[in-house]
Amino acid sequence: MKSFLSIDPLIFFPALILSILGIIGIYSTSFNTEYAVYKGMYLKQILWLVLGLILFISVLFVPLRVHEVFAYVYYGISIALLIAVLWFGTAGEAKAMRWFDLGILNLQPSEIAKMSLVFAMARFLCYYKGKFPNGGSVALLLTLGLVPFGLVAKQPDLGTALVFGAVTLFMLYWAGLGLFQLFLFVSPFVSMIAAFHPVAWGIYIVLLLTLLIRSRGPENQLRGFPH
Repeated sequence: MKSFLSIDPLIFFPALILSILGIIGIYSTSFNTEYAVYKGMYLKQILWLVLGLILFISVLFVPLRVHEVFAYVYYGISIALLIAVLWFGTAGEAKAMRWFDLGILNLQPSEIAKMSLVFAMARFLCYYKGKFPNGGSVALLLTLGLVPFGLVAKQPDLGTALVFGAVTLFMLYWAGLGLFQLFLFVSPFVSMIAAFHPVAWGIYIVLLLTLLIRSRGPENQLRGFPH
């Protein structure tokens, strides 16, 4: 009973309502279609919703200590699945190896890897929080994020791969890395993207120089900027 009381209704019920509305929308647009593959699509979504609710309820009764102990195991399994899908996965329309075909449903390992990465990083930071940030701990945390990023990008699935980058940055910030250091991490990627347009690249350079100059000022009190 205590596990159910811990559910945040402002998160759970909106997500449940949106899922149900999505199924209704799929049904209303596909029930009169001529293609059989689309007629049963809403049934597959109902199956996923039911399985998700069962998994959700099951996780409620698992002590957080269990996830802490097995955090690296989750991570290792997800990395193994990301490697395996490159060899034994099912290619989609874009010839991307992203899924395992399990018959009644497809399993996408990158979705499992998202959760396992958070668990692994949280476990890592629990034991390095007092020493964080330093060069070694930051490098190890970045490695945890770069491994699934590289494997998912190789599928290729750049959109999902970027999620691992975002998760890594947020975890670094939560662990105590400042805004200035985070900006330095992402600036090379921003520079490469902005370089495709001279105006965007010029704006980026001006912003970069402004932040660098401001970071040297004694009046700067923003979290993470060197003093």
